Formats: sequence, C-alpha cells, structure tokens
Amino acid sequence: MKKTKAVKNNVKQVKDISEDVSLEMLNKLPFNIMYCDTDLRIQYINTESRKTLKSLESLLPIPVDKIKGANIDIFHKDPSMQRRLLSNPENLPHKAIISLGNEKLNLNVNAVFENGKYVGAMVNWEVVTKTLELQEENAAYKGVFDGLDRSQGVIEFKPDGTIVTANENFLKATGYALDQIVGRHHKIFCDPKYASSNEYAQFWKDLHQGEFQSGQFHRYKKSGEELWLQASYNPIFGQDGKLIKIVKLATDITAQIAKQKEFESYVELLEETANSLASASSELMATATQMASAAQQTNDQSGSVAAAAEEVSAGVKVVSTNTAQMVESIKE
Repeated sequence: MKKTKAVKNNVKQVKDISEDVSLEMLNKLPFNIMYCDTDLRIQYINTESRKTLKSLESLLPIPVDKIKGANIDIFHKDPSMQRRLLSNPENLPHKAIISLGNEKLNLNVNAVFENGKYVGAMVNWEVVTKTLELQEENAAYKGVFDGLDRSQGVIEFKPDGTIVTANENFLKATGYALDQIVGRHHKIFCDPKYASSNEYAQFWKDLHQGEFQSGQFHRYKKSGEELWLQASYNPIFGQDGKLIKIVKLATDITAQIAKQKEFESYVELLEETANSLASASSELMATATQMASAAQQTNDQSGSVAAAAEEVSAGVKVVSTNTAQMVESIKE
C-alpha cells in the first residue's frame, strides 16, 4: 500500500514538473497563446499574449488582468456559433479572422486532450491588421502591374544595371529572347559611345539616388536597327531604404518618331521652297522696278525731244515771218 502510494506521489510529482516545464516553455514562446476549458473559461494566457492584449486593452470589454477566468462569451456579441464550434473537438482545428474594434485578429484553434479526453481548446493568435492592409495594397499594385504588363514593355534591372527579367512586349520590341538578355547589362541596348559616356554614368548615378527618369530614349534592337522608346525608369527601394531594383516601363514609338522626322523634313522642304519663292519674288520686283525706271527715263527723254522740236518749229516760223516782211519791204 505504502509502495503504491509512493509511486502515485512520484507520478504526480513528475506530472506536476512536466506541467511546470510545459507552462514555462509556453510562457517563453514569442507567440500569443491562450487556453480555455470545455466550459469556455479562459484558464491560461502566456506572457506574449498579455503584452499584445495590453496594446489592445482599449478595445477589450474588460481589463487584461481580469481576462483569466472569464468566459470567451465576452468577446462575442452572439457567442452561439463559437459555443457550437468548441463543444465538439471534431470541429477542430479551426482557423478564423475576427474583428476587435478596428483591428483584425487571426486565430488558429486546436483541441487539447488529456488521456484521450477532450479538455479544452488552445488558440494561437496574432494581430494581422497591417498584414491584411498590405495584402490589399499588394493586390491593388498587382492589378495595376498586370495591366501595365499587358499594355507595355516591362524590364527589371538589378541596381548595377544587370538585367533580371523582361516581359513579352519588351522582348518583341527589342528582338531578343529572354535567355539572351538575362544576366547582361542594360548597355546592350545602347550606342557604344553613349554607353561609355559620362552622361550614361550620370544616368545610372541618378537612378541609384532614387531619381525617377522618363522621356524618349534612343536605343537599338538586336538587329542593329534604331529603336525609340517612350519610357520611365523607376527605382524600387526596400523597407530598409536600400535600392533593390529598377523597373522600366516602355512603349515602342519608333514608328511615330519616323513619321515625326518625315514631317519635319517636309516642313523643312516647304520652308526652303518658300524662301526660294521669296527670293525669286524679290528679284522679279527689283527687275520690274528697274524696268519702270528705264521706261520713265525713256519717257522723259521723249518729252525733251518733243520740246526741242517745238522750239525749232517756232524758230522756223519766226524766220519765215521775218523773211516775208523783208520781201514786202523790198517791194515797197
């Protein structure tokens, strides 16, 4: 009897020690852990849970120090669903996201058994408000990026200019296959003189400093043909503030540039023609002026001759008259 009692005491001590060790381990875990019995009364809250609950205390129905021993009903307007869920261990494990004020909590609930008997439920939980907001933002960004990916050329570079990947639109515009450009430098699309210039070095320096670059860029295809891109180079930084990549969005405007150059040539030709016509018109005007002047001189000269003729005619008349008078005088 004494021996049996001693064995039972030893088993109880071992069990107590085991429970103490388990609780100590749970208390040191960097996770939020709580436990409720089959009556749905909260019997255990680990240290991390207390810290997190303290930060949410203004949203709780009771102070954190009074949560242990309270029923989980206090956290729910209508606890009937939770009661049905936790009444049967076959419903577990269970995952859910619940609201606590303006915060979102992610719950993972598991059944706890002792000697095969269901004795309660343990919940591992975390505040996921910011995580969910970030996921929504990422989903929105993904939607925008997917739209850009369908409509524009997209290419991604490491901070040093090494090509990481590119989409089909960009590959189609440049004439390359993806495996022909990955691992190579951006300069493969540039004129060699430009790629070795100070201007090109400054271009990448500005990107490293987070300066967004946009405009029309003169590049070259794999075939050596000219390629004009309306593009933007977008520096992307990590949460630590370090540049992690550069994303380029581009549209092929080679055809538009060709038409623009053709139009400019046409305008230049029109200007040259207009200048030539203006010059010819000036020359014609000068010639006409000279001819008018010459005609005036001729007219003036004609007038002088006529006047002289009249004077001669008058003189002849005078002489004739005088002669007649002399004849009459002689007759007399």
